[in-house]
Amino acid sequence: MKIGLVSTFNVECGISTYSEHLTTFYPIGNTIIFANKLLMLSDTQINLLHPIFRCWNRLGDYKELTQKVLDSQIDIVHFQHEFGLFQNFEAFEAMIQELKNKGIKIVITFHTVFSDGHHILNYRIIKLLNYVDLVIVHHQKIKEILDFKNCVVIPHGSVKVKPKQKSEARKYLNIPDDKFVCMFLGFISPNKGQIEASIAISNLKKEFSNIYLLIAGLPVINGSNFENLEYCLNLFRGVRRMNSFDVIRIIPRFITEQDFDYYAGAADIFIENHGYTQYSTSGISHLIMSYGKPSVSSRSFILNDLNEERSVKFNIGDINGMEESIKKLILDNSLREELGKNALEFAKETYWDRIAKKHLELYETLL
Repeated sequence: MKIGLVSTFNVECGISTYSEHLTTFYPIGNTIIFANKLLMLSDTQINLLHPIFRCWNRLGDYKELTQKVLDSQIDIVHFQHEFGLFQNFEAFEAMIQELKNKGIKIVITFHTVFSDGHHILNYRIIKLLNYVDLVIVHHQKIKEILDFKNCVVIPHGSVKVKPKQKSEARKYLNIPDDKFVCMFLGFISPNKGQIEASIAISNLKKEFSNIYLLIAGLPVINGSNFENLEYCLNLFRGVRRMNSFDVIRIIPRFITEQDFDYYAGAADIFIENHGYTQYSTSGISHLIMSYGKPSVSSRSFILNDLNEERSVKFNIGDINGMEESIKKLILDNSLREELGKNALEFAKETYWDRIAKKHLELYETLL
């Protein structure tokens, strides 16, 4: 069985990280990565598991990608789909149809499906199902929305990790040992809600003098869209106006999974405040659970895996609810331990080796 995976790869995005973890457990010599056209230095490393062909971009016609797949004589091509990755829908549909007609088995993981079943973009991906042999999604609700016979739910994977000791991690990040550290990691953007978290912490510092919030993440700029950069600037401005730089620190850069060992080790709790209403899964939420860390999180569909057994929940946009959730964890050490334990148990069930095995078993059923 020869497998081709079409995805972003070795770039700073969640689907790239997802694909790298997944293919770590794929058969060497029988796996090819068809990646986006952005050469990374890591592509030249001698320990790269699988060959990479960089042969497509988000707005392209996908003709080069189609030819590369055909030339590679693969049995199964697996697309990691997100609406922003394949923006030329007509060309994407034509490519899927051509590969199908050439006898290649088509697998697609839909990483995002809109909760409104009648959303115009949902209709587009449903149209693709005429040419697809297998669909993989992360939640049962997505399967119900797509209503496709050969659709399988496989959870997002989790990484086996080893956090740094708290004293070592806080020394590395220059955080005082006596602080109660709330950690907020992820791309800085309006849909992640870092500004609301900064307001909540600023309010809570009146009651908890040792509270501390570390916000770290890359402000994402998409083409000429500077909305996220402006949001990041407003985050800094707001913290300054609230006179809260004594308890809030912002690091505007991408946090690698290697650095995550230190951030997780330094944290008492995590905050996840997504405002997304479409169905997807947050890779950061699975990292949090892998470290066995308690968290507070919004009731966003993207955070469904952080359920009430693994996180204290609050409604999207509810700053008071976020404050009360954080306060609950500050005051209840046993609750923090219980949530962390439950989160880690779930992470162990979704370690990447298990997730990859499920994928490979499904591929076999198509041949």
